[in-house]
Amino acid sequence: MKILKSRILLVIVTIILTGSISVYAARKYYASDIEYKETTLDKALDTLYTTQNTTVNNLNSQITSKDQAISNLNNQITTLTGQVSAKDATISDLQTQLNGISTTDCIRGTATLTSACGTNSGCVIENKFIPSFLAIQVDVYNYTFIYDKKRSTTHYFESSNGKLSWYVLDDYYRMLENSVILHNVGQAYQSGTITYIACR
Repeated sequence: MKILKSRILLVIVTIILTGSISVYAARKYYASDIEYKETTLDKALDTLYTTQNTTVNNLNSQITSKDQAISNLNNQITTLTGQVSAKDATISDLQTQLNGISTTDCIRGTATLTSACGTNSGCVIENKFIPSFLAIQVDVYNYTFIYDKKRSTTHYFESSNGKLSWYVLDDYYRMLENSVILHNVGQAYQSGTITYIACR
C-alpha cells in the first residue's frame, strides 16, 4: 500500500511539474519585456539601428566627398595636361628657332631659286629678319654674295669664278620688312638651291 501511495504521489508531482513548465513555456515574451542594462531590448535595438544608420550615412557622405575630390583632381589634371601640351609646343617652337640661331645670332639656311627670282617682284631668300651681314653661296658659276652693312648699306661684294666685284645692292637684292628678296636675275639664277648665312 505504501508503494502504491508513493507511486501515485510521484505521478501527481510529475503532472504538476510538467503542467507548470508547459504553461511557463507557452507564455510569449516580447522584446519590451526583456531588460538589457537598465533599458528594454527594443530600445537597445533602436539605438543600434540609429547608430548604424548614422554611421552608414556618414560613410556615404565621406565617399561622396572623396568622389567629388577625385573628380576635381581629374579636372585639374586635364587642365594641367593641356597647359603642359601648350608649353611643350612653345618649347618645341623655341628649340627649332634656337637650332637655327648660333651663339653669334646667325641663321644658316637654304632657299630654292625659281623663275620668280627673274621678275621685279622677286623671290624670298630669307624672311626672319633683315640681316646686317649676309653671305650667299650659289653653285652656278661658283658664285658668292657678301653683304656687310658696316661696310655699305647700298653695295655688296660678289665673287664669281675667282673675280671679286663691287655691285649696287638694289640691282639684284632688296631688303624689305623682315625679308631678303632676290630679283631681276638672269636665267642661270632662276633654278637650283642657294645656301646662306644671315646675321642680325
